[in-house]
Amino acid sequence: MHITRDLLSGLRSAEAGSVAEPKLSLALAAYSRAHPVDVVTTTQPMTDLGLDTGDL
Repeated sequence: MHITRDLLSGLRSAEAGSVAEPKLSLALAAYSRAHPVDVVTTTQPMTDLGLDTGDL
C-alpha cells in the first residue's frame, strides 16, 4: 500500500468521526469510495504484519 497525504487525511477523518478506533479495512473502504485506488499484484513473498509470531 502506498501511503499518500490524501489517504492519511482520510484515515484521520474516519478516526475523528468515530467514538471507537475504526478498523483499518473499513476506513480504507470508505476512502476508496471517493478516491481512485490502484491495485498492484505481486508474486513475491509478502510480510503479514498482523501474523502472530506463534503462527510462524
